[in-house]
Amino acid sequence: MKKTPLILIFIFTTFCWGLNFQDAIASYTSIHHKIKTDTITVNFGNPIFDLKEGETLSLLVQSNGCYTAHSKLLLITKEKELFITRLYFNPTITSQTSAIRMPFDPNNGDLKETHTLSNKEMDYFMSFLISLNSIRDKGCSTTDTYVFNSIRFSMIKVDGTCQWKGFERLQKELFNQ
Repeated sequence: MKKTPLILIFIFTTFCWGLNFQDAIASYTSIHHKIKTDTITVNFGNPIFDLKEGETLSLLVQSNGCYTAHSKLLLITKEKELFITRLYFNPTITSQTSAIRMPFDPNNGDLKETHTLSNKEMDYFMSFLISLNSIRDKGCSTTDTYVFNSIRFSMIKVDGTCQWKGFERLQKELFNQ
């Protein structure tokens, strides 16, 4: 059995970390202006309430690191005065420009759960948005990119803290997962 020298493992790990750090800086630089102009403040209304009948707010969460890459898609649609959430794992997402304010389509994603939002869960979603907006990149090698899209709302935010885990808590709150 051939053993891999430790120096090669160290070089590979350092290389992966460097790529993620470079991507994090590039992501922050490219979206800095957008976040500055599309910031959620205490006076900001919940984008769920801006939805009209049949409209959808999408939240795409992409997690990337040296040893992980996966995505989840949360769709919130107003149907007959109710807000229905659908959670998809590993959707195939085609790129779209940030100028297009349209929700993402799940394209072959694995539908895991469908749920009707309660008022308490809508309040939790707003708390999640406010908390997400205050996150700052701390240089973690694994980053979670949050992309919100609807006709009237668009936001991109990168979580590089390795400890916030906001989408996991949101998923647990909305779907008990």
